[in-house]
Amino acid sequence: MGAALAALAVAGCNARERVEHKVWNLFAINAALGEGRTVASGPTLPDGIPASDLLTPNTSGALTLKVQRAFAEGKPAAFVTTELWINYDSAIWPQPIYAQFIAADLTAQIDTPLVIDVGPESTFYSPFWQVNLAVVGDVAEDRYQSTTALLNNASQIIPAGERTCPIRPDDITGALTLPAPWDAWNIPLQTVPPAKAVLDDEGTIEHFSLFDFGPDLFELEVEEHGAIVEASPMFVFAKPDGTLNIDEPRVLGAGEVAMDASGPRPRYGGLWRLYKVFLPASAGPFHGVDHPAARDRATDPLAYEGRFALDMTCFNDDRSFPDGCVWLDSRRRRARCARPRTTGSRKRGAGPRPSSTGCWPTPLPRWTTTLRC
Repeated sequence: MGAALAALAVAGCNARERVEHKVWNLFAINAALGEGRTVASGPTLPDGIPASDLLTPNTSGALTLKVQRAFAEGKPAAFVTTELWINYDSAIWPQPIYAQFIAADLTAQIDTPLVIDVGPESTFYSPFWQVNLAVVGDVAEDRYQSTTALLNNASQIIPAGERTCPIRPDDITGALTLPAPWDAWNIPLQTVPPAKAVLDDEGTIEHFSLFDFGPDLFELEVEEHGAIVEASPMFVFAKPDGTLNIDEPRVLGAGEVAMDASGPRPRYGGLWRLYKVFLPASAGPFHGVDHPAARDRATDPLAYEGRFALDMTCFNDDRSFPDGCVWLDSRRRRARCARPRTTGSRKRGAGPRPSSTGCWPTPLPRWTTTLRC
């Protein structure tokens, strides 16, 4: 299986998909993987992205989401990608999803799929849902399979917050593993729980599988025409010729710190907007194989693998490594890094103006991703 995936990745580089495809969901990414194609190509990413960068076989051989490395707030982090919006300037709205309960005390949920009214081919589809609890009484499991039936017959509809649940093909699993070289840490990642949904498409009942990434992975911004999903920034560093360092970890703009059972953790967005950051020639990523003296000095050298520094000469002074480096590994520190670069007219939501440090991140298409770290 590993050799077959390597061949697909090579084929993808030579069989690029340049058809305009504004939204790539897991069904489209899976089809591209099977045909050895890239995805998400366009004016900004003319070579696209090999589908094998987003989906990969796990240890049991089943296809799963490929974990990608990143840094957030100065620490190693990771994320997976379930959908991509390319050249997509429209707002992304959360959609309603309904769970059914027998009574208003919400102690007995009916064992039936969640009810939705948009599928993956709809132009209104997004993986961001506003959860509603419908009180329907003690009815058969398949009594209500459409949102219209629920709204007409439920005695109560109780709002219950937001949840991130991308629709997926049945054969893509949620068993995740850290990629190399971080797999050497042997940190087990939580398996993404599955879920089921049902859609009544003008009398045709369709069933879908979902990933349930849980609540509170995105925030809503209230606008005149309703609430839209607010994007968080994801920064990718550009080489001197302007091409992207897509093989190196990105930097995630973390939200406010929240508390859960394991302690404090940054809160990440489910929707990311990618920014290209132009670096001075002195900047670059650390790789231990190229700087063995510095690597051997670090307490945990893997924690610096692929991390960008403002001045790479700090890698040569093993006496001051890693504290002597100015690392570009958080949103705040990233603001030290880039030189100005004019990108034409600034559209709504295009990102910040240049700061006094001369930083100019260039907005790229939106990537819908879900963080697992």
